Amino acid sequence: MNHIIESDRKNKTAIMRLMILTACLLLTAIPGYNQGMQDLQSIKVKLYRLSTEAKYPEEYVTGKRTEDLISNMKPDGNWPDINYQDKSDATWLPAEHWVRLLKLAVSYRNANSTFYGNSAVRNTIIKGIGWWLANTPEAKNYWWNAIGVPGYMGEVYILMEKELSDSLKIKGAALMKLSVKPTYYDYHGVATGQNLLWEASAHLYASCILNDIEGIKRVFKYVADEIVITDKEGIQPDFSFYQHGQQNYAFGYGKGFSTSGVRFFYLANQTAFQFSQDKIDIMAHYLLDGQQWMTRYGYLEYTAMGREISRKGINRSGILIALQWMMEIDPAKKQQYQDFYERLSGNTTIPALVGNRYFWRSDLMVHQRKDYYFSLKTTSNRTLSGESGNNENLKGFYQGNGTYYLVQSGNEYKEIFPIFNWRQLPGILAPQLSTPIPLFNWGSGARGATAFVYGISDSLYGCYAYDYQKEQVTARRAWFLFDHELVCLANSIKGDSLYQGINQCLLNGAVWNDGNAVLKGHSQKVFHDSVGYCILASGNPVVLKTDIHSGSWKDINQTGTTGQIEKKVFTLGIDLGPAVKDASLAYAIVPAVSLAAFKNYTLSDHIFILQNNHQVQAVYQKDLQQVQAVFYKDSTLVLPWYQLQLTMKQQGLLLIKKEGNTLVIDYGAPFPQKRVVLHLDSKLIFDNAVFAIAPVTAL
Repeated sequence: MNHIIESDRKNKTAIMRLMILTACLLLTAIPGYNQGMQDLQSIKVKLYRLSTEAKYPEEYVTGKRTEDLISNMKPDGNWPDINYQDKSDATWLPAEHWVRLLKLAVSYRNANSTFYGNSAVRNTIIKGIGWWLANTPEAKNYWWNAIGVPGYMGEVYILMEKELSDSLKIKGAALMKLSVKPTYYDYHGVATGQNLLWEASAHLYASCILNDIEGIKRVFKYVADEIVITDKEGIQPDFSFYQHGQQNYAFGYGKGFSTSGVRFFYLANQTAFQFSQDKIDIMAHYLLDGQQWMTRYGYLEYTAMGREISRKGINRSGILIALQWMMEIDPAKKQQYQDFYERLSGNTTIPALVGNRYFWRSDLMVHQRKDYYFSLKTTSNRTLSGESGNNENLKGFYQGNGTYYLVQSGNEYKEIFPIFNWRQLPGILAPQLSTPIPLFNWGSGARGATAFVYGISDSLYGCYAYDYQKEQVTARRAWFLFDHELVCLANSIKGDSLYQGINQCLLNGAVWNDGNAVLKGHSQKVFHDSVGYCILASGNPVVLKTDIHSGSWKDINQTGTTGQIEKKVFTLGIDLGPAVKDASLAYAIVPAVSLAAFKNYTLSDHIFILQNNHQVQAVYQKDLQQVQAVFYKDSTLVLPWYQLQLTMKQQGLLLIKKEGNTLVIDYGAPFPQKRVVLHLDSKLIFDNAVFAIAPVTAL
């Protein structure tokens, strides 16, 4: 009887094997299946190669030696020096477990490593994976559960795939797919932007480990759907980048987005999952017309970093790798990618960008010249200035509210943030209080209060208007950006204990002033680090300091180090006094100038302020024969040619250039920008729905 049962069991097993074999043969006979498996293997090979190259950002690197990781691991598979009960938000300590496993896996698989193929390394990794799957520490911050740890796991799993049991693969893949829902990726709801790409990356690793072709198809579809120009989170129509609402995160989440997005391009290249050219073009515009214009050589725009401004060290490697991949994927633009790559790597033999870009979706204007970079960030009721959160960016409340950065060498503000006086930022207009700087957790309180916050650009020059209101401070503020002068006007200033920041940067060399630097009622000239400052008389004292600032990274980021930092800082500003009402001010910055040249420089030879009042702010640059003007309401302005008078019929901004015998007028905001070209003479009369021009005597 037992013999019959055993025979029957063998027959059933044979039949089952035959059925499986038949099913496999049928699948392999399907061309699409074969191609899908080939593409899956191609993606695996690329992922494996990327992992063994170990080009990881700082958070992927542990300082522990491989031999110590082996010897110090406990028998059950964890390390005694890791606090697995930690609930920190920004830097979750248990994640170090996977950082260590990744180092071990790279050592095990890298043929150049002394631990290549080492059985002790292999056993340590297997034990470490097993312990985590059995215990699964859970972070309070969902990012670590859905994104951070699954990203590390994917790297380890792709390297160790051949060494892992089916059980480890299935359990590990389940954790990697924590965010995968039937019709969306989950991140406190439907994931968007960089959060989606991170989660899709973890899903890709899991699908590769499980040989899940349908999972891989879904990954690339969802990624392609996210690489769009949108008015929601992601790449904006002006090629800035939104995450966490309407804030420009081009060098925070947006930096990850370009790196992750192009990485998906690279992985899918020459497979059935290859991205269409229109998706590649969108990323090309984002890199070249967005991120590139927010950089100067190794400098990345600080106001586009969000919370990351409070983290030590600025990592450019992801964008550099993305540019290398784009040279291969999009060869038609190879030279543009190459030039951006070289500049971002710090190669100053590549000419700098020259031009002006207005990122209207993010209330940001960037003005680039051969010898300097100037960025101005404002905040309207359409945007957010930034955010704190996870105990990061604890003092950044005033950043982006009419603040700016002037960069020449790129070292002007290098790691200045722990010692910054955050109430005296460059360009700031704010009360000088002794109370703690407010937090703006996840953007709460970061939205601007007014609508008339606009710029206008003809791609070479730009003008900006800011109807400013924050913390019981109001003002009409405007900036006029030329080749050699950056002019700032403000009027109708009201508030208490106000300070107007002109610059605050690391001290570099001697400071010169014309002797009037602390006197009221005098125009003053100050020079520092190849920059001249002309401060027009306002009746208020100029603040000029060169002193030592101290602080620590922990002061601005609770996960930062506590070691005290001391640096000498140059500070220049205007003290507007305790009870300010209807005050005004004006100053000009003259970048990239020698001390000898600046001593001989007279601002009035080049710049004439036509108006600076509650209705109109306008500046005439004589060398360029150019007028830039802001109209806060319908009003008039006498132009410097033929006593022509321009009557503006509504709010708006104008760039007016005399080119030979013509006037080229760009006008816009809050209406769409337009251009008109007029023949210039003493009898010029022009009238449209927005403005009119006529001789003064004819009006």
